[in-house]
Amino acid sequence: MPYSTDNAFRPFCSERCKLIDLGAWASESYRVPDESNPPELLELDPFKVDD
Repeated sequence: MPYSTDNAFRPFCSERCKLIDLGAWASESYRVPDESNPPELLELDPFKVDD
């Protein structure tokens, strides 16, 4: 289905596609990566003093 402002379900093509996408987000199938705490930083000891 072509994109149209007349489509009540936009940006989805249908209610079915909208519900499938919402379900995928709700079940955490889709995830936005969070790189604010890379794994290597989580392993550092905050109380260790570097020489």
